Amino acid sequence: MRRFGAAMPLGSPVMPTFLYLITLKQSLQQKETSDGWRLLGEAQAHRGEYAKAVASLLQASDVPAAYNTVGQMAMANHDNQIALDYFQKASESSPVYFPEAQRNAALARQQLNTPRAPKP
Repeated sequence: MRRFGAAMPLGSPVMPTFLYLITLKQSLQQKETSDGWRLLGEAQAHRGEYAKAVASLLQASDVPAAYNTVGQMAMANHDNQIALDYFQKASESSPVYFPEAQRNAALARQQLNTPRAPKP
């Protein structure tokens, strides 16, 4: 997104994240670009909106890839149980994704069993 020639980062004071996502979604509905849908899905997953993220990612990729991507984003958010659920869905939906999704599921299980340091 550009305003006055300068790029506006996601969540900037000029354009809050929710407004950025709405604008991005509206433009995608008009042009249907795969990269835009992927970016929207990743932004939604980053915000913890996993179901919306899957729906957006499905506009640009197949079902197992969408589940695997959302699982990766959930794990990055430290939502390890949710990540594990999405990795299992990815591996169940396609034998091609089975090895990658199973590796990711193993990482999520490991993180579930590793206590996190308390935030200061």
